[in-house]
Amino acid sequence: MRQRIENYLAVTVDGVDLTTVQDYVFWVKQSSVFLEYVPEIADSSTMLVHIPKEDAMKLRNSDVEMQFAFTTQDGRPMASDIVRISVERLLKEAGYGPD
Repeated sequence: MRQRIENYLAVTVDGVDLTTVQDYVFWVKQSSVFLEYVPEIADSSTMLVHIPKEDAMKLRNSDVEMQFAFTTQDGRPMASDIVRISVERLLKEAGYGPD
């Protein structure tokens, strides 16, 4: 029997109630690689981003930039600050690296 293991990056957000936002997307960028995901909202401050293995394999050994964008209940487009982390940390937190 084969079981596919899904890997998710858990992202915590401050300053916004995720249960009230709409049209949300999560971006990962590294030089010419641009990846866009629709996260799963876990609770008011946590989202889960599924990064497929095929996408993880596109990333090289350098920093990545991540950003979350959404629309508020009153229709205003908003975006988080850009967060820059190492690809090793991103992939480890997304479940692809050693513990």
